[in-house]
Amino acid sequence: MNTNNRILLGISLLLTTIFLSIRLLIRYNNPELSEILIITYKDIAVRGIFIFTCTYILLVNATRAKAWSMKELFIYNLTIAMVFAASMILVIKYLIVDTFVLGKGAFMAILSYTILVGIVQLIAAYTHSNQQKLQIAIEKEQIEKEKLRIELNALKAQLNPHFLFNALNTLNGLYRISPEKAIRYNEQLSGMFRYLLEKRDVSLVPLVEEIKFVEQYLELYKTRFGDNLKTTIQIPQEQLQTQIPSLCLQVLIENAIKHNEISKQCLLHLRIQYREDTLIITNNINPKQVAVERTGLGLANLQRRFELLLKQRIKITKKEGYFTVVLPLKNMS
Repeated sequence: MNTNNRILLGISLLLTTIFLSIRLLIRYNNPELSEILIITYKDIAVRGIFIFTCTYILLVNATRAKAWSMKELFIYNLTIAMVFAASMILVIKYLIVDTFVLGKGAFMAILSYTILVGIVQLIAAYTHSNQQKLQIAIEKEQIEKEKLRIELNALKAQLNPHFLFNALNTLNGLYRISPEKAIRYNEQLSGMFRYLLEKRDVSLVPLVEEIKFVEQYLELYKTRFGDNLKTTIQIPQEQLQTQIPSLCLQVLIENAIKHNEISKQCLLHLRIQYREDTLIITNNINPKQVAVERTGLGLANLQRRFELLLKQRIKITKKEGYFTVVLPLKNMS
């Protein structure tokens, strides 16, 4: 028996007790009046069985008839109640109490069952109202989740083509410089795209996975830039299971490489450090001689993803020759 059925049985028992309490009190405290009203223990027992059974059936109808209107439910329950009232009257009249006054007894029985239907109807109205509110809340939450999924997929879709364009350009350049490096680069690129495919439907990933991907990604660029590209990653081992939006570090690294000169005279140093539930990504600023068009799309998308997934904003600063982005992390402990 599930919890819902137990609740319905409890309500049925309570209502039955309330309806029979007056007759029980008269029978126990005033024997003379009980004889006049023809109140016997058998009469009370029969009424109790009929009222309890009827109440339970009415409550079950009220909770399960979700497609019915309140008017339809009332008519249906009232019909059932009248059938029970008539059956109870006949049983009491012909099997329990021979002196039962049919007219007066029928009126009181019908009145009692009508009141019972009214009480059940109020319970049904309250239940239906709560169910409708809950259903609306569930549907609203589902709509919001679907909108979130669509928006996140759209943001990811804007990131991946940009990454592919840069990667293929690098591969094309390497084939002309060193075919062997190009083959190794192609193998690393394949491994990266496997990660992209695996995480295309994943919003948050453990930091350890994102860092591993970033190390592979940086290796690709180091194949091209050599020692002119320096990287430092400092993250405590115990913080590697914190969560972060997937591919967010790749966006920042790509942004740094895209807008800065990288040569023997202008080294680019990328630092990724953990500090107080945040990840700090810093690079020195060496602007390219030929300015690259800045759309701001990558950072804007990244900001939006953090707002959607972590309900927090990233912090971006540019001062004293350094460009810094602070990313909040989701602690799983």
